[in-house]
Amino acid sequence: MFAVDDGFRAGRRSLSPSRAEKVNFVLYKGPPPLSPLVPAEELATVEEEWMMRANYIEDDLHWLLRLPHDRFWCQVVYDSSLHECIGSFLHGAPRPYDLGIELSAEVKRKHESLLRLFFFVCLRMSTHKESKDSGLSPQTFGEMIYENFIFDIPKIMDICVLFGRGNEAIVRKMVANIFAQQKRYYDDLQMIVSTTVQVFDTISANFGFTNDILSPPKQINAEEQYHRNQLITMSPDKFQDIIVYLSDIAYTLRCFFDIFHEGVIYFSHENFPLKMAALYEAASNGFIEAFKKRDDAEGNVSSEVLKSTLTNARGCFLHIFHKILFHSFLEPLIGCACVERASGYAEGYLGVFTGILSEKRFLADLQALFPFADDKDILLQSVYKIDHTRFQYIEDAIFVSVDLFRQTNNDASSKDIHSSKQPIVGSSMAEGGHFQNGDRERDPYEALGACAPRVNGIELDSLTSSVKDLFPELGDGFIKLCLEEYNYDCEKVVSAILENNLSPALQGLDRSLAQTVVNAEQANDEADKDSILSQRYNVFDGDEFDVFQRAVDTSKIHVGKKDKAVDIDNRNELSGLKPFYQKYDIISEIVEVDKDDYNDEYDDTYDSVAVGTIDDDSPDELAARRPFVTPRVLEKPGAKNIVAESSSDEEDSQDEKKRDHFIQDPAVIRQMREERYAARAMNQRRGRGHHVASANPPPETSRDVKGGPKGQGQSQEVVRNRAFKERHKATRVHHNRKDMSDKKHKI
Repeated sequence: MFAVDDGFRAGRRSLSPSRAEKVNFVLYKGPPPLSPLVPAEELATVEEEWMMRANYIEDDLHWLLRLPHDRFWCQVVYDSSLHECIGSFLHGAPRPYDLGIELSAEVKRKHESLLRLFFFVCLRMSTHKESKDSGLSPQTFGEMIYENFIFDIPKIMDICVLFGRGNEAIVRKMVANIFAQQKRYYDDLQMIVSTTVQVFDTISANFGFTNDILSPPKQINAEEQYHRNQLITMSPDKFQDIIVYLSDIAYTLRCFFDIFHEGVIYFSHENFPLKMAALYEAASNGFIEAFKKRDDAEGNVSSEVLKSTLTNARGCFLHIFHKILFHSFLEPLIGCACVERASGYAEGYLGVFTGILSEKRFLADLQALFPFADDKDILLQSVYKIDHTRFQYIEDAIFVSVDLFRQTNNDASSKDIHSSKQPIVGSSMAEGGHFQNGDRERDPYEALGACAPRVNGIELDSLTSSVKDLFPELGDGFIKLCLEEYNYDCEKVVSAILENNLSPALQGLDRSLAQTVVNAEQANDEADKDSILSQRYNVFDGDEFDVFQRAVDTSKIHVGKKDKAVDIDNRNELSGLKPFYQKYDIISEIVEVDKDDYNDEYDDTYDSVAVGTIDDDSPDELAARRPFVTPRVLEKPGAKNIVAESSSDEEDSQDEKKRDHFIQDPAVIRQMREERYAARAMNQRRGRGHHVASANPPPETSRDVKGGPKGQGQSQEVVRNRAFKERHKATRVHHNRKDMSDKKHKI
């Protein structure tokens, strides 16, 4: 159907620059947002200029979409101004996370029209076959889009960001077709992973986010301390740019992962999940500290909007991390029957998860959105041999992190967050693509106030001693106040003391203050907390006899029997119980009827008729005539003997009834016994094979059973002798061979 050289249908002209129209496409610029700081006349002029540019672009795109298939691809391949126009739109179109993007109604309608036209152009460029008569071969299409830079990985990611929210199914087919027809895009995707890791390292180095779990701990030098202070003292515009830059990275990667699941596994290499978790932890802590010390107003954007944007970026990072683990390790593990491969997937997942256990804030936020128990169920259902000690170690670390960074949300809101899979703490996107301001994120101790978890006992003493080892001149009381002020973070306390940058509440205190005076209320609370009674729980707590919580009325308490003298002869109480037990009496009076009394109403006609018996035409007629006999085949072994014994017992009983008890003559009895003995002896002498030798034995007659040679026939006498021998062979030696053989076969 298609030619090999150019990919077009046979008979059509090949691609040529001469067939491309000379059209200068206008570059796209972002729409002017509404701002109270800009005068109305100036804003109207800017909007009019933008509308004119948008009309030019709209006309050019309409013309491009009307071109036939072959001319469209000639224009796409050889028109560089079209590439620049599409690239300017993909790069400069407003994103949902942009700050302060509020457009007028007319500008918004025009921008939606441009968005629709650019989407159709990208859709047509990603389709190699439009109809039966118009199309490119897959090989030609793949080479064309790659060699002419029609698509690259950044453009594909921008397409996912701009068009993926409302057209997810179509965009997924577009991206899948691009990667299917040109496999070299996977190599470019692997290079994007390396570039993104380098971007994370650059951000951490330039702005003091040095909490990298992959690098060994080192001493904070002056340059790094400068970067930390720079995040607090930098200009509002630069501060906004950093937050928007992080939001752009997070939102772009999340949209790309939602559209193209096959590309997620490439981001599990080169320690990308660990680098991202380290950046999340360091950036979150750094920005929270910066928001506390910076002014509430950040240029034209309020601090609350920046916090909301940063919170959404953190939520996107959490989704990215979970998708990497799921699509790279858990999803292949679900249907894997090979133990070796399943072990590789499970070990990869546990290795990544074990590597982020030191990132407390990241671990707590990840647990809020994607509980570890769900992933654990998948691992338990696989063929992987579970190491329960390793799982317990991970669960303990998660519990500590969640307890340290518990959120201000109640349980109901936490469930809603988990079910909707929205970013944590606070902000969500409206339908128009703008963020709605939610509750700003606060530090756990700042948010919970008196309800925040406090460090007490041995843990507090350990923190105090670690600080005192560095500053022996400081008193224990002063160190504990510093720890309480800095949320029991030894690193912050040491840094503040070294820089002489303590908070105003601590600057006026005596640094040699010892812990000599303790608040009475705190002491009572500690005593109650450490006492055994405070930890006692019982189902009878709070009742009227609880001596630990109230004064008990001892008049209601009686030990032993009230009346120890019992009169056995006094049965008044027993007589009172008799009516009660009569209700449960099961013995009823039986009225006896005299059978000799003649009933005149009795009908004599029924005396000789068996009323209710079996009729002749009933189904049980045979049972009435003849009792049922179990067939011999179905009888159980020994049943016949039992029946015989029962019949013999019945005969004996009948004989006993007919027995005459007259005593006979003893002489007659002795004679009868002798006759029985003689008959028994005669029977024994006549037994099979046991012949009693007599005085004149009969002569033995020889019977010829051998006969003549074979093949010549036998005489009748020989035949009779052989038959006789066959009949009487049981009377000679081995006389019972056939009987015993039959007995063995029966067994």
